[in-house]
Amino acid sequence: MGEKSARKNTTKTAAAKTLKEKRLDKNDKKARNARSENTDAVTKATRK
Repeated sequence: MGEKSARKNTTKTAAAKTLKEKRLDKNDKKARNARSENTDAVTKATRK
């Protein structure tokens, strides 16, 4: 009978994104949303 290991022998894979990349993406998203809100307000005012 073979020995059964409690852990699987798998190698760790690198994270899809680093914490720095996640933080930058989050800030970019916030800035993009703020810009779109500002432009929406301007376009609404000019279209009246």
